[in-house]
Amino acid sequence: MTEPVNKIRIGTWVQINNADIVECIAISGFDFAIYDMEHGNIDFPGLESLMRAGEAKGLQSVVRVQENCSVLIMKALDLGASAVLVPGISSADDARFAVEAAKYAPLGNRGACPFIRAGEHTVKDWVTFSERMNKQTQLIALVESKQGAESLEEIIGTTGVDGLMIGPFDLSVSLGIPGNVSHPNISKTFDEAAQLAVKNGKEFYGVDFEANREGVEKMLPRWQERGITTMVTGADKVVIMHGFSELASSFKQ
Repeated sequence: MTEPVNKIRIGTWVQINNADIVECIAISGFDFAIYDMEHGNIDFPGLESLMRAGEAKGLQSVVRVQENCSVLIMKALDLGASAVLVPGISSADDARFAVEAAKYAPLGNRGACPFIRAGEHTVKDWVTFSERMNKQTQLIALVESKQGAESLEEIIGTTGVDGLMIGPFDLSVSLGIPGNVSHPNISKTFDEAAQLAVKNGKEFYGVDFEANREGVEKMLPRWQERGITTMVTGADKVVIMHGFSELASSFKQ
């Protein structure tokens, strides 16, 4: 999923189980959406509909599964996700477990079935298909805890981990600074993670929750200094709330 360094790829979080919102995100110019099955109200039938809506408009599908569970990871990839984002990765053992679930043999032990959406419902050449899937689909490790932050080098160095993301809000809670995602310790973790990802040739997903132009213009230079070209910004609920609040306040004031 990595693009040339002169182009910033942008994605956003989707928690609302509604295909119209996904279409709006795609038409607005985003490159990918992260379908949040952990905190959103998205189930697997709903996920498939959201993915179809987005992909029809050129939007890549990243699925944040509920937990580091082999069945959940397999089902998201079977539906055709470009990448699966696995939460709660705090150690190399956690990362290896996720790799086992996300990669077909010999790289892992992902459950094999030829009758899946990712294989156009009937895989005719399993060897070629499984090799292509191992190369093309990403396993992204989501680090959200103090333990995970202390184990970044081992996690990102795990064979089969294709990308890394830091969950700033969960991490702030784990570090005893709940909600303070701009704290220097969070920034330090981002700096270290970005450096390790670049060093290991892995994709790093920068996370910022800005929902307007002013916020993006303020935060983007810092991410560019880190050498990051893949950003996740805003979220469907945040953008909707911001837009409606701005509209309402313009009348009430």
